[in-house]
Amino acid sequence: MLPEFQSSSTAQETPMTQLIIAIVTTHLLTCSAHAQFACDAPLDIRFGSTDVQTSRASQALMVSAPCAGDQAIEHAGFYRFTGPSTGWYAIHLVPTDPLPWRPRLAVIPSCTEPAAIMFGWPHYGRPLCEEDNFEPRTSASVTVYAEAGQTRLVVIGGDEPGDAGSAVLTIAPLGSTLMDGARVLAVGDNPFTVPALEPALPYTGACGVKSEDRMSNASRFAFTPARSGKYTISFCNSSRYNVALSTSPNLAISTVVATAYGCLSGGGITAELDAGTTYFVAAGDFDHYDACATLNALVEFGDGCLGDLDEDGSVGGGDLALLLSTWGTAAHDLNGDGTTDGSELATVLGRWGSCGF
Repeated sequence: MLPEFQSSSTAQETPMTQLIIAIVTTHLLTCSAHAQFACDAPLDIRFGSTDVQTSRASQALMVSAPCAGDQAIEHAGFYRFTGPSTGWYAIHLVPTDPLPWRPRLAVIPSCTEPAAIMFGWPHYGRPLCEEDNFEPRTSASVTVYAEAGQTRLVVIGGDEPGDAGSAVLTIAPLGSTLMDGARVLAVGDNPFTVPALEPALPYTGACGVKSEDRMSNASRFAFTPARSGKYTISFCNSSRYNVALSTSPNLAISTVVATAYGCLSGGGITAELDAGTTYFVAAGDFDHYDACATLNALVEFGDGCLGDLDEDGSVGGGDLALLLSTWGTAAHDLNGDGTTDGSELATVLGRWGSCGF
């Protein structure tokens, strides 16, 4: 039998009325929480990391992705970021649930303009390695340019209808150009490490030339040759299978000198470079399993077999004889310092044998 409700506002609440009040209150709080994900009521976020939550009650948002057409962000949630200064900003979305889900991420101008400035698909890496968690995990990232005071809407969500849960949304400034803070390369071996999260770097004007508008998990480098000639830059054993060489610190597609796979067995990057010109190198891939490890970038003067002076495919006695015959001259300078000396001797002896890539 249903309880009899009293009309007086001062009446004593029954257990049933308490239950109804609790249900209504919970519903209102839940609706309020869901309202945070509405495009017309985004949550403000700033630099650093923010704990976020996608809701299966939220609708999918169709976004037009550069070079890829319409894409769905499942269970979309909305956040608002205002650039404190003019420059580039890297944004990462990393799920934190024990059972990982696949995220998608986009930056759009406004609710009425769902064409993505940049769109991030799920890719793999070790974004939690700073916490000694070395399990590969999916994440998504975008990098966008904003003027000081300019507002961007950040949309987070899932890759498939079942992809939703908790995550961390991180925003970090890159600088006035995409390559601010790039590591400086020198001829020879260049050991380097990468942070837990590397940015996805956009190619400006890429869609008419390339099938993708960005490079994911991109490590950033700069190289200024001391002498003109052919150089090879490779990232063997560094899981950098996508490499781009550009004269622009913002990777405008019209300034890209060459793109190729990162290991010489897959092509490497080989190009004629001018002395005194600074070249920018982006090296990354969707599958980025080596965060927090010590890696290596190899810069060689020539076509990829440093020390093979007679170009017979190996480093041996013939190369040693050539080097000694030109000692003190620039004829077989391998490190770009203008002189053939002990440095070149060490290189030839250290690379002795087949060039075998």
